[in-house]
Amino acid sequence: MRKKLSRLIVFGALCAAAAPAGSYEGEMSDERVRGAVEAAKLTQQFARYLANIQTLNPEEATRFGIHESDMHLTPRDLESERLRMEALKNYLREMDKIDSEPMSPEDGIDFVLFRTKLEMDIFNIEQMRPLRTRPQDYLSALDAIYGVLTKDFDAYEIRSKNALARLEQLPAELQQAESNLYHPPRLWVEQAIQECDDADKSFPDLTPLFKRLIGGDPLLRNRVDQAVLGAREAIRHYRSWLKESAMLQADGDFRIGDEAYGYYLERWHHVDVTPPQALRLARRKFRRTQREFLDELGRFLGRRDVSAGDYEEAIYKLSDDHPARENIISVFQREIERAYQHFDRFRLTPVPQERMRTVETPSYMASRVPFAFYNAPYPLDHVRVAELYVNLPSKKLSEAVQDSMLRSAFNYPYIELTVAQEVYPGRHLQDSETMEVSRPRHLADQPCLTNGWAAYAQFLAMERGYYTSHAAKLLYLRWELVRYARAVVDAGLHIRKMEYEEAVDFLEKEAGLSGNQAKAEILRVSLNPTEGVSYLLGMDEILRLRDKYAGILDRKFDLRDFHRRLLSLGKIPVSMIDAELGRSYDQAIKNLEIR
Repeated sequence: MRKKLSRLIVFGALCAAAAPAGSYEGEMSDERVRGAVEAAKLTQQFARYLANIQTLNPEEATRFGIHESDMHLTPRDLESERLRMEALKNYLREMDKIDSEPMSPEDGIDFVLFRTKLEMDIFNIEQMRPLRTRPQDYLSALDAIYGVLTKDFDAYEIRSKNALARLEQLPAELQQAESNLYHPPRLWVEQAIQECDDADKSFPDLTPLFKRLIGGDPLLRNRVDQAVLGAREAIRHYRSWLKESAMLQADGDFRIGDEAYGYYLERWHHVDVTPPQALRLARRKFRRTQREFLDELGRFLGRRDVSAGDYEEAIYKLSDDHPARENIISVFQREIERAYQHFDRFRLTPVPQERMRTVETPSYMASRVPFAFYNAPYPLDHVRVAELYVNLPSKKLSEAVQDSMLRSAFNYPYIELTVAQEVYPGRHLQDSETMEVSRPRHLADQPCLTNGWAAYAQFLAMERGYYTSHAAKLLYLRWELVRYARAVVDAGLHIRKMEYEEAVDFLEKEAGLSGNQAKAEILRVSLNPTEGVSYLLGMDEILRLRDKYAGILDRKFDLRDFHRRLLSLGKIPVSMIDAELGRSYDQAIKNLEIR
């Protein structure tokens, strides 16, 4: 049906183009027709891409919300990677034949987003070489298995059968790592070993997820048991191989260098910022926030002579201000409801229409995710259900360690901050407000806007009185301090202005992180270059635009309306938001004039 519709659009546009154009209106009409023709080509090319991705990369198709190939894992052999690369380059060549100049502004952004997706996929395969350097990429197949099994986008029987088929393929994909990996960074091998340990412990939780599928069928039960056993043995074998063989050659450098970092900033994020400028901006933001944080910490502790390391003393003061482990999920749910009521009552943001549930984080993910994070639904799914994953302390830990984790990550002020960033008005609201955007915008990956909005959501909550604790400002500034510290080591490490030990020392002494926390932050930025600086670049632009349109509209400026307009644009480059918002407000003014 879509192909037929696209042909009709092109045919109609060509017929209109054949009409005489003897006036200014006629010339404008010709331009619109040309734009419609080129937009139709873009639609057809994007549809081809989505159809072929199911064969070339089934796991990515699933992440998109395309489920015809949910029974397959993505092949991880180098020949399959070469075929994916050829296909991506072919799509890019076809995109070069499309003229985006006469397109409407909206279609032009879709063109940029699709082209950016192709360029970054090609760059990451050619330059980052994930199959050769990233042992974690082989374990990501577990996400593809659990996602199909647990996300509520289709009938359980269909999802569970597809998940079982993928589980049976897992050993073969893990085996590929032994022939592919070549001098990976030691940091990544160590983390992959930890992920194997987590995955091994998670298998007892996996079989019950197939319980409804098995029913009373002994043959199906045997198949599930064999698949789980085979996958667990493969994980254990992979762990042994990483520890005994991969570690011997684990001398690769995770730092991508100035040129690649600049490519990410320019071509992925579409920002006019050089790598050294990004580092200077991050340092400046960090120093300013550090001063504010230390001032607030001194007030909280009742003395002037404080350092970032004294934050632990403040956390100890909050030791009784946290729920019991067994109540944390329900406390998050109540806090989410309070957030909905607060931001709606004061007309600050739209209310999310998308469903969301709060669940415990699957144990296989425990070592690589935060204490709580938003897990978005697959973007093209018709049934969209999001999750807030809460990474509860393991019951196997000592009571002292569990209590320490509850104090630092699940005290009530921290829960408020987490809900603001991850749920409402943060990531969940942003995701919910993009339900009606085009397919290229649904699939877009623009961290400056998504991470920038998450950081802005915490700021908005502070600004508009959502936080209730006397310690809220301290914890907010601490969160912001760590965010800017992460940006410093992100840029500093990758452009080789910092060494690993220097980055650890900076995070411990200047940001007050523990040794394990510092290493976890470095691991995060090592795997995600430029993500750290994307938070500050995005938030700065959102605040700039808010101030701009508040100044233009004066008393007619409505903050909820501004947020609705911003979020309804979808996940587009921050450099394009201003023009899109301008067109949105211009149209609103015209509508008022007509009335």
